[in-house]
Amino acid sequence: MGGAVSCTATLMVATNVAVAAAFTFITIGNVVSLQYTEQWSLSLSQFVDGLSFKLPESVPGEKNPLHMALATFGIIGVGATELITYPYWCLEKGYAKWTGPRSEDAAWASRAKGWMRVMLYDAFLSMVVFMIKWAIASIPAIIILTLLFALISMVFGGMMNGLHRM
Repeated sequence: MGGAVSCTATLMVATNVAVAAAFTFITIGNVVSLQYTEQWSLSLSQFVDGLSFKLPESVPGEKNPLHMALATFGIIGVGATELITYPYWCLEKGYAKWTGPRSEDAAWASRAKGWMRVMLYDAFLSMVVFMIKWAIASIPAIIILTLLFALISMVFGGMMNGLHRM
């Protein structure tokens, strides 16, 4: 029985490594292939600029890059299941129903932009709640790790003290 479990675990690990490696190589391949397009290729100066610790400049009439970065971080902070179920939950609750069917008029665009603003704030607040929950949840872990460190220090300190007496 133990061999079968070990074989299954080894197969799962190998599969996960293969999928991760494939994803990594596909991503690298996509980045390289984008260099051959005029619209999406990056120059060396753009690449170096992307490695700097600054946000892009704000463009008048568009979203502030800081707001977008925080909202993106917030939506990444929630679980994958929530990301999958959230749009369906919004549809079930009837949110954004008042925007009406898609049309090219300015009134519909204004209603849709309003709904997108709600989604942006929702993602940002999700990030805030996630960070607060994470901070509160880490308190017991810090206490436990501190106590373990103190206990291990006392044990090894006593052992070292005993060695010095010999």
